[in-house]
Amino acid sequence: MSPEDFTKLLQDIPQNANDSVAMNALLAKAMKAFEEMNKEKVELKAKNETLAESNEKIRQANMDLFEQLGSKKTDEEPDQDLEEDTGEPPSLEELADDMHI
Repeated sequence: MSPEDFTKLLQDIPQNANDSVAMNALLAKAMKAFEEMNKEKVELKAKNETLAESNEKIRQANMDLFEQLGSKKTDEEPDQDLEEDTGEPPSLEELADDMHI
């Protein structure tokens, strides 16, 4: 039941104050609608908490990966070829040496 339908139902209750059968039916319908909305709220809240926990685990895993990548970069020695770049392409022998062939 939509919030608008629920509001309309609650507005109909006072209009049927003189008819106890109609009043009881409207109240029963309102109680059932409230219980359904409350059940849905509880389910959505639990799902939201599960998703929030999963999101936090993924965020932490990403941070761990970033830290690992960052520590690998700082631990590596700088590339000697970059420091000695003469602007000329390397020879085949130099490439073979770099590849340890």
